[in-house]
Amino acid sequence: MGKTQFQLGKTAAASIAAVLLILVMVSGVSAATGAVKIQDNSTGGDCTSVGVWNQYTKTCTLTTDITFSSGNGIEIVSNGVTLDGGGHVITGSGGFATGGSLSVKNDVTIRNLTVRNFGYGIYLLASHGNTITGNTIENNDVGLKLVSSNNNVVYGNSFIDNNTQATAQGGTGNVFNLPAPAGGNYWSDWASPDADNDGFVDNPYTFTGGTDNLPLAGASSCNAGKPALQLRVSGAYWASAADYGYGRLSVEYALDNAGAETAFDATITGSSGSNGVLIDPQQQLPVNLGDITAAGTAGFTIKYMVPPGVAAFRADIEALAVDECGNNYSYP
Repeated sequence: MGKTQFQLGKTAAASIAAVLLILVMVSGVSAATGAVKIQDNSTGGDCTSVGVWNQYTKTCTLTTDITFSSGNGIEIVSNGVTLDGGGHVITGSGGFATGGSLSVKNDVTIRNLTVRNFGYGIYLLASHGNTITGNTIENNDVGLKLVSSNNNVVYGNSFIDNNTQATAQGGTGNVFNLPAPAGGNYWSDWASPDADNDGFVDNPYTFTGGTDNLPLAGASSCNAGKPALQLRVSGAYWASAADYGYGRLSVEYALDNAGAETAFDATITGSSGSNGVLIDPQQQLPVNLGDITAAGTAGFTIKYMVPPGVAAFRADIEALAVDECGNNYSYP
């Protein structure tokens, strides 16, 4: 989630050399001339060139928009990984290129991504058990194409002004909506009528090879994207003479929401220190901070065991949060 450097004095107080931890990357726009490949290894393949890779959850979270001047966009080349767009946009150069593609890959999730101006927005070939949710797929030749792919779940996406919104060739068990209240997807060419005002178009949306039985009457009303959380240190101290004697340092943190949307169910899941510093065995983790509204703050304290002779150490914090669409995010 972030790192803090501590300088420890010889008295019952600690001075803090660095007091700010930024959990979000500054967003920009990257240009790519070839495909970005996401792979289950220490760097997530090319993930670290365009985002943050969490090798424990196998999640690549984009931190920038990407414009592809030619060829395919993002290719997922390992099973069981998650591509989290983080609300960013990938833009193609048209033609027959694919925005996001899976070829003979299983148990992959693609979420929170806008894909535009590709030949195929998202393309699955002989890929099974994957989840496509929370994406905006717009202005492509074909928005979504499934070929010989089984048991995939596609819901909560917005398909907007693609020449062909979706098509499925072969394959069985593919699902294009969940039961209410989640429902299916928004289709720009099938947004009404909704006579009973239940949020779903009154008639199913049918396309070659598939049916959305609960098409959304409007584009997804929730705002998907990684909550913009920032961590800072608000204090560091020895809570008692006994704590000082045992080298038990208390560090107070504040988790700020710098974004415009609520971060739901924010939870501190772990922490570690450098130079032999460990969490106090009596420290209880995880620590649930609840929901942090826009411009809100939640505080928490973690105690560390500092070995004799250690004058400085770095503390790492790990956390989880959920956006208003129900998507889970990890920090860092």
